[in-house]
Amino acid sequence: MSEPKTVFSAGRVSLASLNFQVDPNLVKAWLPPGFDLELHNGDCYASMVAVSLKNVGGRGLPFPICRHLQAIYLRIYISQKTKHGILYGFRQVRSVVTSQRGRWLLRPLFGDDLKVMRLRQTLSGFDGSASEDNPPSAELSWKTGPEKSISKIRITGRQRMTLGRRDSKVNYILDHHWLFTEIDGQSVAFEYRTAPATIWNAGQVVVHGDTSELIGAKLAKVLGRKPASVFLVEPSLVSCMGPYTPEQAAERQAKSPKIPGAAT
Repeated sequence: MSEPKTVFSAGRVSLASLNFQVDPNLVKAWLPPGFDLELHNGDCYASMVAVSLKNVGGRGLPFPICRHLQAIYLRIYISQKTKHGILYGFRQVRSVVTSQRGRWLLRPLFGDDLKVMRLRQTLSGFDGSASEDNPPSAELSWKTGPEKSISKIRITGRQRMTLGRRDSKVNYILDHHWLFTEIDGQSVAFEYRTAPATIWNAGQVVVHGDTSELIGAKLAKVLGRKPASVFLVEPSLVSCMGPYTPEQAAERQAKSPKIPGAAT
């Protein structure tokens, strides 16, 4: 395995996470060898995450290769018992980006199935102007089907969140900051890190149209239901390093304090 290095780094402009309770049987086929589904209070969750990035670089290049990049991915939450304790992470099972350059950059993380698709994002309040009276909002739209009808997801914040409750759904999502994939048939881990950022609980969520092109037809039906939780995250810096073996990842997890927001 190659020495760990920075796969990508960027300024994150915004992030929206829609978190759904799902039947474990729908997603267990995506488990890497040796991993289990990580449940929250006995329930299984999947998250559809939309992120907007700027000045995206990595793969050893001394300059950014994408000034702007949008991505949507669906992930499940997994864990593995190691001699260093239980390793918590997530697995990307569907991923969409908006440019071929972004696809090349993120392929080590998301694999060859990473799809390129045109997405349009409209943001409000992510420039530091958000307040309780004027919360942030994000809208993501894309064209689907032969008629190219417009589908969209719109999320409006409600209030700033105070993190810390270990049993909360949001902390459960944020506490997973290791991404697992396979390289040459072996499970490997990549470590996500972000600076602390303000997180907003969603007050209104609208999903209109067809999400099957983003996450597949089977899960689109499940994710058509009301999400268990939704939140928005304000701008921050983000980076990703790897690959590590699961044992190396567990050792680093045991030695490092948890960083709020690292999973996103």
